[in-house]
Amino acid sequence: MSDLSCDIIAVLRTDRIDEYNRIDLRVVKWSTSEQASIEKRRMWTRKDGTDVHRKMTGLNEDDIIYLRDNFDDVVKLMRGGSE
Repeated sequence: MSDLSCDIIAVLRTDRIDEYNRIDLRVVKWSTSEQASIEKRRMWTRKDGTDVHRKMTGLNEDDIIYLRDNFDDVVKLMRGGSE
């Protein structure tokens, strides 16, 4: 069995909850997938600065508006380009 890993291609939006917790809307590529995907995930930053992936969360209206307004850039990121 191979190790599961995640390459973060871009963080599109961040909602900061407190000093250690945030919610990121991001484009990622998991080692178990052939394509990049968009995910919104709760993140926890340890005191040493490393991030821990936590629960997935649903998209809200602001996320959908952001994706609509930045559609071409997001698709470019998902296809391997840069912003």
